[in-house]
Amino acid sequence: MKWAHFQHTGSLALGSLIQTLIILLLRPLLSYADSLADSTNPGARAAGVCLKCCLAKIEELVEYLNKVAYAYMAITGNKYCSSAWNGFLLNIKHIWQFYLTIQLAEGFVKLGVFMIVLTNVAIFTALHIFVFNDMEFPTMPDMR
Repeated sequence: MKWAHFQHTGSLALGSLIQTLIILLLRPLLSYADSLADSTNPGARAAGVCLKCCLAKIEELVEYLNKVAYAYMAITGNKYCSSAWNGFLLNIKHIWQFYLTIQLAEGFVKLGVFMIVLTNVAIFTALHIFVFNDMEFPTMPDMR
């Protein structure tokens, strides 16, 4: 943390400035796309939805590139612009490995969620069968 704040304060600020400026420039376009999407004209509505989708993807791309630049800057100690470029080239060079790793990680997360759900269902089914089987649960009185 000390090295990042004393050696790369300007680089951190530049990365945040670039991301903020791009997002600030995209916000008016996004409000224009919202007005198009709320239009009664179907063509304008379709264009507005497409514009909103494109702007959202551009925003995600800028955030991802900023994250890559910070990671590369933390590893190598280069300045922000060279770190952003080299990190981008590294991602392009090893795109298949990054894609495979991300898909594998998402698969493990989904498997973990499935196993948690399955374990909870098994526990509560066992509790229902073995513990609460003989219990009488109160019922609502008939109010007719």
